[in-house]
Amino acid sequence: MRQVLRLREPVNSAVEAGKKSKMVKDSLEAKATISIPADSRLRQHLKCLDASQQNLRDLMGLSAVEVVEDAPEGADGTPSAQSEELGVAVTVMRAPGSKCERCWVYSEEVGQSAAHPLLCKRCELVVESLRVPEEEEASVAVAA
Repeated sequence: MRQVLRLREPVNSAVEAGKKSKMVKDSLEAKATISIPADSRLRQHLKCLDASQQNLRDLMGLSAVEVVEDAPEGADGTPSAQSEELGVAVTVMRAPGSKCERCWVYSEEVGQSAAHPLLCKRCELVVESLRVPEEEEASVAVAA
């Protein structure tokens, strides 16, 4: 886990570069593309931890993370950072989608739910799991 958490330094550096260039206002507006060679020990650590892109997103405090084998090909001026020690390169861009009103993560899933159009799928599931069943709602309304 320590090795995976060491990714935060180059990711944060790339996000800071994104803030300076005004591409993003904060880390939750960002999507990081992390290039990790296929034969890297770090990639093996990620597999051992079963670190999905969603888990990495949460660990890095971003809206999206993509792990690739080849160095990201960004346009000139794309905020980026490298860690020679880890053997990774990171580029940052604005995360696609809209901002979830509950978790503030930018996601293309926001707006897809008729019941909760301002929430991402993950937050929709949480809200639905906390929802009071209709029978209980009716008895609470009558009691009030």
